[in-house]
This record gives sequence, C-alpha cells and structure tokens, in this order.
Amino acid sequence: MRPIWVLVADNSQACMYHFQPHQHNLQLLDYIQHEEGRWHSGDFVTDKTGHTTKTRSPTSMANRGLGVSDRSPKTQENTRFTKLVAKAINHAHEQHSFDALQVCAPPGFMGELLPKLKKDVPLTHKVTKNLVTENDQRIMQHLDTRTLTSSYL
Repeated sequence: MRPIWVLVADNSQACMYHFQPHQHNLQLLDYIQHEEGRWHSGDFVTDKTGHTTKTRSPTSMANRGLGVSDRSPKTQENTRFTKLVAKAINHAHEQHSFDALQVCAPPGFMGELLPKLKKDVPLTHKVTKNLVTENDQRIMQHLDTRTLTSSYL
C-alpha cells in the first residue's frame, strides 16, 4: 500500500511526514521554510498604498486611495505560502504518492489550505493546532491512529 502522509504546518514552515504504522513513527519527507511567515506587517517593504486623489466636494471623501488592497502584505504572503503547500499536496496526490492525509495546522492556516486542496485528496483527519515545534511523539498523540492503522488492514 502507498503511505499515509501527515502535514504539520503553520504560516512559516511546513513538514510532510510519512507514517509507518508497523513501526509507529513518523519519517520526515519534506520541509519547507517560509521566513516571511514570521515577519510582522511592518517588516514588509512596501510603498504607499497607491495614488491619492483630492476632491473639493464637501460630501465626498477628501482623500481616496486608488488601488488600495483590502489585504495586508503579511496576509498576502501567508496566502502565497498556503497555495505553495496545497500545490505540492495536490501534485503528490496526482502522482498517487499517498493513500491518506492528515493535517495539523492552526485554524487560520487550515482555513486557507483546505479550499485549495482538490476535492479528491483523501483527507482523513484534521487537527487545528500549531504543532510545528513539537517532536514526533507529541505530534503522533494528536493523530487519528485508527485511521492510520486501518488503512493497512
């Protein structure tokens, strides 16, 4: 059988593990570091939000920004990283690299990631916690081991 993968991620890093049910351990397959995910909004180098126009009408807004984005640079960078992770998972699934996927990520990252995964990706368990700094044994405590081992029966 093909392996079961476990993604442990947040906005600054993502670790993909292969679960080995007979040995009850996790083997690191891939690690992606995203430094920009640790930055604060003020750390991004940006120019002004756009040109401003001044109007003389007392009923209109005095200064309106043109081309103003509703999203901060940090949010945009987090979305870019989430797309990268989802693209890697979708590609691995198309290559039939895994039978099941479990995801451990904070709620914000999970909310960005899940809509980007293809509908047929076999997501068997979700843990809405940030576990990227935890060791393998601690991560395994949060996984659904019934799903993990039943795939191999």
